[in-house]
Amino acid sequence: MIIIGNKGINSGDVQEVHDDDITIDGDVDNHSLVVLESTKLNGSITITGKIDGHSNVTLKATGDILIGTTIDGNSQVEVRAGGNVSLGGFVHKASADFGAHGTIALAEIDDGATVRLTADGDITVAGKIDGNEFDHGPSRVEAVSNRGSVTVGGKIDGESKVYLTAGLDVSIGHGAQLGEDDRKIDGDSFVTAIAGRNISLGGKISGSHTNVDFAAAGAVLIDKTIEGGATVRLLSGASAITVTGGIPDTSTQVTSWPVKPSPTGVNTNAGVPSHPWAATASLASTTPRAGYWWENWPQTFGYVAPFRVVPRSLAELAAAVVGSGNVDRPDLTPVKAIGGGWSFTDAALPFRAQAEVDGASILKSGAWRQEDMRHVLEGMNDLHARPMDLLPEALDRNLAFSTMYDQTTLRQITRSGAQLPASSAVRLIDTRSLASSLQDDFDRIRVPPPPGGGEILFHVEAGITIADLQQLLDHQKPRLALFTSGGSPGATLAGAISTATHGGEFRSLLLADCVRAVHLVGPGGEHWWIEGGTPVAIQANLQSHYFKKYKINGIQFIDSGWSSISGLTGQDVLDAVAVSMGTMGVIYSVVLAVREQFGLRQVVRPTSWQDLLTAAKVSENDLRAGDVAANQRVLGALMDGAVNGTGIARADNLYVDLAINPFKRDLSKRGGPPDQRDCWVVNRQETPALPDDANNPAAGMGDYMSALSRALVLPGAVDTVQDSKFAGRIFDFLSWGTDIVSNGIQDLGQVGRLGGFVTGLSDVSAGALAAASVQAVANVVNVPPPTDRGQAFFADLLTGFFHAMEGTAVERNSDLTAVSYKVGAIGWPEGGLPGRGLEVALDPDNAFSFLQTELLDNAFDTFMAVQNKPTLGYISVRVCPPTRTLIGMQQYGRNSRMAQNSVMIEVVAFRSPEANDVMDFIQDRALAWSPAGPKPLLHWGLENDKLSSAFLATTPLGQPYKGALTRLEAFRQIRDFLKNKQAPVFDNNFTARLGL
Repeated sequence: MIIIGNKGINSGDVQEVHDDDITIDGDVDNHSLVVLESTKLNGSITITGKIDGHSNVTLKATGDILIGTTIDGNSQVEVRAGGNVSLGGFVHKASADFGAHGTIALAEIDDGATVRLTADGDITVAGKIDGNEFDHGPSRVEAVSNRGSVTVGGKIDGESKVYLTAGLDVSIGHGAQLGEDDRKIDGDSFVTAIAGRNISLGGKISGSHTNVDFAAAGAVLIDKTIEGGATVRLLSGASAITVTGGIPDTSTQVTSWPVKPSPTGVNTNAGVPSHPWAATASLASTTPRAGYWWENWPQTFGYVAPFRVVPRSLAELAAAVVGSGNVDRPDLTPVKAIGGGWSFTDAALPFRAQAEVDGASILKSGAWRQEDMRHVLEGMNDLHARPMDLLPEALDRNLAFSTMYDQTTLRQITRSGAQLPASSAVRLIDTRSLASSLQDDFDRIRVPPPPGGGEILFHVEAGITIADLQQLLDHQKPRLALFTSGGSPGATLAGAISTATHGGEFRSLLLADCVRAVHLVGPGGEHWWIEGGTPVAIQANLQSHYFKKYKINGIQFIDSGWSSISGLTGQDVLDAVAVSMGTMGVIYSVVLAVREQFGLRQVVRPTSWQDLLTAAKVSENDLRAGDVAANQRVLGALMDGAVNGTGIARADNLYVDLAINPFKRDLSKRGGPPDQRDCWVVNRQETPALPDDANNPAAGMGDYMSALSRALVLPGAVDTVQDSKFAGRIFDFLSWGTDIVSNGIQDLGQVGRLGGFVTGLSDVSAGALAAASVQAVANVVNVPPPTDRGQAFFADLLTGFFHAMEGTAVERNSDLTAVSYKVGAIGWPEGGLPGRGLEVALDPDNAFSFLQTELLDNAFDTFMAVQNKPTLGYISVRVCPPTRTLIGMQQYGRNSRMAQNSVMIEVVAFRSPEANDVMDFIQDRALAWSPAGPKPLLHWGLENDKLSSAFLATTPLGQPYKGALTRLEAFRQIRDFLKNKQAPVFDNNFTARLGL
């Protein structure tokens, strides 16, 4: 055993790692810095005394960690144990972060403490959780027991913010020898308890500003009353909710599901509303599982899968699809190919039941597991709604705790728990290792090109990401490129094609329409080589070379002469498989039509929606009236730089993207209109030669700060912080006093609380955005409404952000020239961002009427602004040619009198409770849109959860396609044909919901 310090550590600096047990005999006190790690197998660390006096302590051991008495005095303590963690006393006026793969036990939390507890086993706080004593503010506690129970023996009081999650039970106020007043939840506290089994409270719930959510897979029991004006929501998966003392007053608000509290006959029981306020599918405790954590980029779905295959060859891919079955007893486990995880929709999930989809939904769980921000933001005292969704942050922390590297398998292994749900039996096939060029062998199998060369074809494995494919093509000789910019950089080629993802190149084929052949591994591991009207491969050469090299026993060959379904051709099969959302099988490889590398000049024009319409000689009322000619003139203006201000002539323009700030800006103080809606028009033209150098570097942090400062600083602004009007505007938005001299102690404390909270999150940028959303809501709630706060602040903030990102300024264009794939490439966070996103595909005859009426008027000017639902996001309008694929979204413009294009209108937003309401409203309005022409479609890779098979039948997909077949019917028949009587392992809830 290693013993450090004869009488503890006072004002000391100790940082040591030992392969033995470690003991500090005494206290750690007086600004000491201690970092200790025991690497011994089951090694322990013990501090016999307290941690106090602004000390900073980090302890890590493979076994148990024991702290003898208390943590106090603004100290900061972080503990990570492979075994148990035990604190003999309380945590007061300090912060503690305990993680244990065993159990955690401590005595009490009080006096403004901030405590985070994460354990695989039981978590026990023997006494109370309290706050507000000696003006140190409320305590904040987050306790997560992945597979055990959470127990708080005493009361929760003093404006404390407490979040308890347990794989088993949650128990509050059942400690021995406690009086009734020591068992309650009271004092304007905020408590959320989630249990895989039961929740019980030994006392009452009271307090006019007390908010309590109890959600249990089992029973909910409250031994006393719910009273005093508290706001309480109760949910029991076992339909067992008991409030023994009843609900004696009418000022108390109680919601329950699926039953009302018993006993019946309580004064206000008849008035207790019942509705499913929580995602019940995420509550039930599942069998612990070690496996693969899958989460999509927008952090809307996540689960621990029991099985993942990472094939590195075609043979391994086919074996993964077959699974453990055989001809007589096929493996019926659902299969899903996974890649970059950029999809927002349940098309990316292998689950066959809606309940499983809901159980994996981070979005639905986060919609009610929201955190109170009154302890870090000002103006919150009268804001009682759950204002902040931080579930993605909680999952990130637990994921880091529950994931370990398995050196034997060379994989990260995650254990499921209360926050990380385990899925049912599914098979995930991660295709990202199938990312190689197949071009070296392509000449051995391909049909000789026609005289003059014909199209340039490139054969590549489809697990490659779009970013890597662009690099791969650029390193060919001659240098090659994609025709279009379709696909997010981190998405795989198969994923981008399968969802018809696109850019704004209205003169070029869509990425999905550049597919000339597909090698599909379908149900049963069957191989299909599918090509259409363009001859690609010689079947005999496939058999003699391709089969042998890739160890294929046989392959089904479909080309232009195929006629197994009456009225359909091989091109129809290719067009069905190309955009099929992974429902046909796993796309192993793709033959793409590409072109020689080229350069682009991109010009971005900052303007406003009003000025753009004026340039197009259109009014907002023309669009509201559904005037077809007005819609066409707006589209024409976007295509013509002589009209929109980019200066790129319509004859040369290749690209349209219109970005719109959804917030109106009041520029009356600057001599402008009081309701300007800022826009950025993007046009591109091809350069006459390949650029050797780009002419404009990407925006740096300084560019963003300068652009934000210009947008946020208002003429005549009087608020300054140390002579900075920019800082003054931010302080004003956050309701902080701007006079540092007179308000220094108070305001710097506010800065510290918010800064500490945000920087303590796993994603600082997401935390800052969430906090800003909450503050904007509060600023509008306050009466009278502050002049430049709330949504007015967001309007300026987004304008500054776009100016920085696009390199523009007021009345100043940006002008960028570079190699094709380096133009418009935006680096999104690799780990994702909590987001919402949907895209509506529309006919050019009515697209801008939809934009004006349903988005600008109804969603943003009315729903968002009037109902105080600020949404940090933007609108993007892009223009695409109609697709040839059977069910790609871009089905519009073929019958337009003036423009043969589909107009794609996308809305994306950072996720917040307010943004959730706005985005749901937009999807509802899109599906209710009833233009004179065809109904709209929603992007397959973005949110489309409200789509149904009945709605699809009313869109262009339900219109006659060939003979008596609609596009949907042709797609279904082709999909059934490719199943070839094999087990339907690629069926899922998405295919059932949409009748595919």
